[in-house]
Amino acid sequence: LGLENRALHSIKGRLAELPDATVTLTRGTLIDVITGASTFDEAIADGRISLDGDATALGRIFGHLDTFMSGFAIVEP
Repeated sequence: LGLENRALHSIKGRLAELPDATVTLTRGTLIDVITGASTFDEAIADGRISLDGDATALGRIFGHLDTFMSGFAIVEP
């Protein structure tokens, strides 16, 4: 099934029976990727992230995520 037929969620201690891909990383690496200090591809290349399974499944997930703007004026005069 493609992602369009699945919900993206996480429940601590519960794993999918047949995951398309499994990604393993530390919290610090996740923060580096989220903040832009590193890219996901860089972290895979240098071994901070391991990916088992279908890498295109991960690309499909990232394709559904939003990119948020930061540094904009919330209150203007």
